[in-house]
Amino acid sequence: LTSRGEDFTGGGTAFWSQSHPDERRHAPSLVLAPDAGTALLFGGKVSHKGLRIETGRRVVFVASFSRKPAGEKSKTWVVSAR
Repeated sequence: LTSRGEDFTGGGTAFWSQSHPDERRHAPSLVLAPDAGTALLFGGKVSHKGLRIETGRRVVFVASFSRKPAGEKSKTWVVSAR
């Protein structure tokens, strides 16, 4: 795990409200910079982006979860990680 201030500076996750989702025209409504080992969970339709790391290196695990379309018998979760 990487720690802010020790391994890197900068970064965080910016979020935009539904009323101002365009990051090019509006400042973020919220910026979160959680401690190492913290998970952020939010809906996939929320406008967001990772902010630039200014110095050092940060390691981040990103995963997306989605359900299969309605009508399919299996309720298996599909996980995609980058």
